[in-house]
Amino acid sequence: MNRREASKKETRQLILKAARLLFAQKGLEECTIRDIAKKAGVSPASVVVHFQSKTALLEEALNRDIEKALSALITSMPPDLGLLDRLLHLATGFFRLYDTNRNLYRALIRHTIF
Repeated sequence: MNRREASKKETRQLILKAARLLFAQKGLEECTIRDIAKKAGVSPASVVVHFQSKTALLEEALNRDIEKALSALITSMPPDLGLLDRLLHLATGFFRLYDTNRNLYRALIRHTIF
């Protein structure tokens, strides 16, 4: 990885870290691209270059949590469960994740699915 690629990756991580923090504090609707850029120490244009929209940024910011939850659910699933019980195990785990920050996950669902 060359220096420029490393810098771009670092900038992207700074933006994601700032977005996670501000989304958790303010919610999606109250948080602006300018707020995120200021917190990350970058220009608003940099945020838009790395993420085309606030929704795309929210998806990426929550993606890691969703992947971790799925991995933990798969690991913790008892091997002798039937299909219905496996689905209930997954659903229960995702409802628990949703419950950790209802406003953010509600915004994610509203802006990505509907």
